[in-house]
Amino acid sequence: MKQKKTGQLLFSALGALIALGGFFLMFMPDRTNTAIPYIMIGVGCGLFGHQFGAFLAHRAEQRDPVMAKRLRVEAEDERNQEIVRRAKAAAFDLTAYVFGLLCFIFLLMGEGARVILPLVGGYFFLTGYSIWQQVRLQKKI
Repeated sequence: MKQKKTGQLLFSALGALIALGGFFLMFMPDRTNTAIPYIMIGVGCGLFGHQFGAFLAHRAEQRDPVMAKRLRVEAEDERNQEIVRRAKAAAFDLTAYVFGLLCFIFLLMGEGARVILPLVGGYFFLTGYSIWQQVRLQKKI
């Protein structure tokens, strides 16, 4: 348990350092690649938030074992799992519409193929994966 907490704190500190490094690089006067600082900020913030959140959840579970047991039972409840699955399905449906709308908006704005083609590729990938999953589940059920 102590190793898990130490690892979570180390990775959250690493994430904070990566994000701070990204902020530092963002304000450098002569940088050659403009995307690297923003990627560092995104990865650093994600790593920090995920690991520090897990650390805080672990501490809360240790301080209140009754609450931890109740949360574990709720997470394993079939009704709650079905709610989560339906929410993910609704979010996926919305994602398909948003990708299509973004492709159309960028096309109207006159953006080049370097911007539009990756969006269209992502849209087709999501749609194809959805169809593949539907076929797979229909054969299974």
